[in-house]
This record gives sequence, structure tokens and C-alpha cells, in this order.
Amino acid sequence: MKFSRQQRKTPPENVIPLINIVFLLLVFFMVAGHMERQSPVSVTPPVSGQKNVVAETEQQLFLSTGGRVVWGGQTYDQKEFYAQFEKQQFLKGISRLVIRADRSVPANDFLRLLEDVRRLGVKNVHLVTRVGKAQ
Repeated sequence: MKFSRQQRKTPPENVIPLINIVFLLLVFFMVAGHMERQSPVSVTPPVSGQKNVVAETEQQLFLSTGGRVVWGGQTYDQKEFYAQFEKQQFLKGISRLVIRADRSVPANDFLRLLEDVRRLGVKNVHLVTRVGKAQ
């Protein structure tokens, strides 16, 4: 007489603890991490005694050394900036603009950029600086 061996059924793996750990890690990194938009150019802002509060969603214009203006990931020569922006109407309808200028940019270049932005119709301009003592 042959007896058939009963095969044991292995219970399915319990993945609920794994799912719990994954969600806990997700929540931890969302709370602990700080996401910041990457700057298209390397800019070292000038030093100021006041703290800036700039929302990441605001329109930002970068002025780097060598007279380069960066807007929306595109680089423009500062001499061609006004003509290009007037033609393309990039700043049309923008009431507040944040400028991130490198501290080594000559004052004349920065003032020329401010005048161009004013002529393009932007009324409210903010310069990003870093907190510290002036050198």
C-alpha cells in the first residue's frame, strides 16, 4: 500500500512589514530633506546684513561674471539682453523679479541690467544676498 505524501503548502510571504518600512523611509526623507532648485550658473551673492526671503517659485534672473545673463536655462550676453527680451517679451506681465548676481560683477554691469529690467516694465526687483559681515 502506497501512501501519498502530502505536500505542505508554504504560506505566502507577508510583505506588509516591508511596505510599512518603505513608507516610513519615504516620510522620513520628505520631512528631513530639503529640495532646492539647482542654479543654472555658479553665482556667489554679495554679503548683506539682512536676511532674504525668496520663494523658489518666483521668476529669477541670474547675472554671472563675464556679462552673462541666464533666464529660464538660456544664457544671453548682457549686451544683447535688452534687445532679446524686448523682442521675445520674456518679462511681460511679471511684476516681481528676483536677481541673483555674482558679487564679482562690476557695479556698472549690474546697474545696466537694472535699467534694462526697468525699461522692460518690471516694477519690483529684489537682489539676493547672503547674510554675513561685509568684507
